[in-house]
Parts: sequence; C-alpha cells; structure tokens
Amino acid sequence: MDKSEASQAIGHALIFVDSRLSPYLSVAWSGHPHDLTLREEGRAGAGLAVLHLLLERWLPVIEYVTNTAHPTLYMANEKLSVSASQEHLQHLAKLISRIPLTLTPHPGSGSEALSADHLLFRSLRSAQFWEQRNLRSE
Repeated sequence: MDKSEASQAIGHALIFVDSRLSPYLSVAWSGHPHDLTLREEGRAGAGLAVLHLLLERWLPVIEYVTNTAHPTLYMANEKLSVSASQEHLQHLAKLISRIPLTLTPHPGSGSEALSADHLLFRSLRSAQFWEQRNLRSE
C-alpha cells in the first residue's frame, strides 16, 4: 500500500468514525462482532471499533503518511493549502477531544466492555501515542 492509498484509507476511517460515533460518544461495546448490528447502538459500536483500530493499530501508519511531504493537492482546480495527512491529524485530534471523560462504568456494560473514554485513557497512557512526532505537533 502506498502513501496515497494509506491516506485515503485513514480519511475514510475517520469519516466513518465521525459519522457513526460522534452522536453516541458514551456508547460501550462488548468487543464481539455480532454486536455490531444495523441498529443505532451497533452502528455506534462499529464507529468505536474503528476508532480502537485507529488509536491502537494505525497510529504508526498515520505517522508514516504524515512524515513526508505530499504533492500539492488540487480539487476543482483549486490548490488545497493543507495536505490531506495534516487534515487527518486534525480530524483525529478533534475526534478524541470530543470524547466525554467519565470514571463510572456505563450502564449495562460488563467489565470487558470498551468505551470511547476508555480508549482515550489508554491512548493517553500509551508511549506509542506520545512518540508520534506529528501527532504531538498538532
């Protein structure tokens, strides 16, 4: 996968998370794929699952994509001033900054359930998260 394909995949993943998870930031997901249904809770859980992948697995890919200069992008014959990868970092920063921090378990969720605030806490305690040079500079 080259950098442009990785950048596109990250962009689509961020849009997916934003559209599915943002209205339901307090959702908890069991971690079981069968809970990712077409109902609102399942759709929000799918957004949470993708956010989990972005924060836990794809941070090095995001760093790789943003680490070097990209060619200038053109859209409708207009030059874009911000590279797509920088937009991805800003989008990710906005997503995680909107996560409400709660210290109590979510109602109906087991101790194994994954929540957005739990993901945020794990990311903030992760050395991998803080070692991402481009993420720190955003």
